Amino acid sequence: FNGKNFEEKAFVVQSLKNNTTKISNNIIHEDRNETIIKLIEIDMQYLLLCNLTDKCYDRPSIQSRAYQETFNLRDACQEIIYLDEIYNNLNKTINTTINKTLFNETNNKKMFESLMSKTAILLLEKLPENASNSKIIKEFLERKNTINESSDLKNDDWIILELIKNKPKKCNEKTINTSLEKIQLKKIELKEEPEIIELTFEEPKTECCIFGVCKECCITDECTSNLTHIIFLHGHAFNKAVEADYSLESFNKLQNALEKQGYINAGALSLYDINMIPENSWGVMGQPISIKASYYLDVYQSTENYYWVQTKSDNIDTYAVKLNDIINTIIDKTGSEKSVIIAHSMGGLVARRYLQIFGSDKVKTLIMLGTPNHGISGKIADYCSITGEKLECRDMKEESLFMNKLNRNSLPLFNIYNVIGIGCDMQGQDGDGIVLKESASLEGAQNYLIKGECKGLDIFHRELTNIEKHPEIYKIILNALE
Repeated sequence: FNGKNFEEKAFVVQSLKNNTTKISNNIIHEDRNETIIKLIEIDMQYLLLCNLTDKCYDRPSIQSRAYQETFNLRDACQEIIYLDEIYNNLNKTINTTINKTLFNETNNKKMFESLMSKTAILLLEKLPENASNSKIIKEFLERKNTINESSDLKNDDWIILELIKNKPKKCNEKTINTSLEKIQLKKIELKEEPEIIELTFEEPKTECCIFGVCKECCITDECTSNLTHIIFLHGHAFNKAVEADYSLESFNKLQNALEKQGYINAGALSLYDINMIPENSWGVMGQPISIKASYYLDVYQSTENYYWVQTKSDNIDTYAVKLNDIINTIIDKTGSEKSVIIAHSMGGLVARRYLQIFGSDKVKTLIMLGTPNHGISGKIADYCSITGEKLECRDMKEESLFMNKLNRNSLPLFNIYNVIGIGCDMQGQDGDGIVLKESASLEGAQNYLIKGECKGLDIFHRELTNIEKHPEIYKIILNALE
């Protein structure tokens, strides 16, 4: 090396630097992918564990994983150790005294693989398409989706044992001993005084690309404040045992269709890591977003951490307060000043009560689909609290104090679009199978009658968000957004 001239030495040094950088980047990329796969595998284990034992743990959603920026392989390995401890404790309590003549290992393995495939399919359906980690997560989940036919679950204990048997492998840490040979370099002496060149560099403009168009990022308050985002609010959960996330699934088709109109599909609002998201970060693309949100979810704050909890047993006044938190969060993360609310069923009552309590300064337009604006009555009211939560069912009754307070004052002076379902015979009266036409109608709002039908358990009320089946509803929404 000492026998080479300056240019040759410089070439060797630069080559070493480039190769080292390339190797380092490859290692970092592989480390990141391995960590993502381990975390998704751990998340799937926890989901199955929750379904089989009813003991659930707070984990990031698949949407959060898709957009997660930082990963640490060592932390993922520690999570595997913690999961292993859970399985060891669980293994001591499982009843393994089962009649093996009626249940063999092959069937057990097949049922476990079926559950794993169902879990993979569920996560694939919720996985955002264009997030930074979506590709590696999708490839992993598709490898896990190996069973086309489903198997009936016959014994939880055997399935749990199979789950423990297929737990993630612990990490094997290896220490690599390396040494670098010392290179003797000759000191380079410059005989002439170096020339001082004054250079000035302009701050480069940030560029954001979305929908095939690249432009300067929207980072000023003047830019982000002009964006009007869409918030989807679900209705009353007919079954109190159904997860809050399930109530939001009915908006998927509408949310995907609106993305073609320029509204970025932001999935569902997750409270898991909301404090880690910088202000105005959802508005940098310069395009409005659409996001699903649930007033059934809340945050419990402790001295060291915060946890999201599901609270479905509150009254509608409490849900209106939670909606205020949702709107403030979206305004904080987008930098916008106003939002449009698209609410189904009871979600419209929550939105109207929010407007009564907090005013309409932060809401531009309210679009309601099948909202019982004057309450529910008859058999619908009688059966509501049997499967649903009592307090919200109480508030929705037409003679309730809540309905009296909601309708005693005039509506705020801004746009309210009200879609009313008709065509179902409800004990001699017209409605959508849940809400009567007279109850849904709202004086002061722009009321639209949409005709459908009820067949058996297929109730028109649940189809009011299905824009493929009822494109006229989608036209009303587009008109309201103009």
